Amino acid sequence: MLKVSQVAERLGCSLGNAYALIERGKLAAVKVGAGGRGYRVTEEELARFIEEGQQARRPLPWPDKCKPSRPVGHNVQREWF
Repeated sequence: MLKVSQVAERLGCSLGNAYALIERGKLAAVKVGAGGRGYRVTEEELARFIEEGQQARRPLPWPDKCKPSRPVGHNVQREWF
């Protein structure tokens, strides 16, 4: 069983984001400790979560149509009227 800090490290996210995933029900965890204030996540649950996340990241079928029509960024000159 993994601590939330270990889960955050493996996911490459902050500790707060890892807790948010658990509290929103996206990552199943078991409450532990006095008063059930801590969480533990199984290796299998973390693997399932990562696998689902990789499946969700599909490339768009039309990537050329998603480019901005004009430059975006800090080098864009603004027109003032």
